Amino acid sequence: MTDESIEEALNNISELLLQKNIIVDFSREDDSRTQYQFITDELFDQKNDLMLPGMITHFNYEAFHPDHKLDTEAITSEFLSG
Repeated sequence: MTDESIEEALNNISELLLQKNIIVDFSREDDSRTQYQFITDELFDQKNDLMLPGMITHFNYEAFHPDHKLDTEAITSEFLSG
């Protein structure tokens, strides 16, 4: 798929997920291709039996692929601001 078609497909799939009260969050700025591949290759394999009316299911990319540098920067920033 071209970069342009990946962007369009990502927007479409994000809208479909939102209609089903599913949100996928990416803490760091990954490219659209990485986001699309994560959703289609990994997230769709996740089993979620508990879907209550009005409930929003939230997935965070970093829960599947930790970013230790981002975590360290956030903890350091929180420490220094305290």
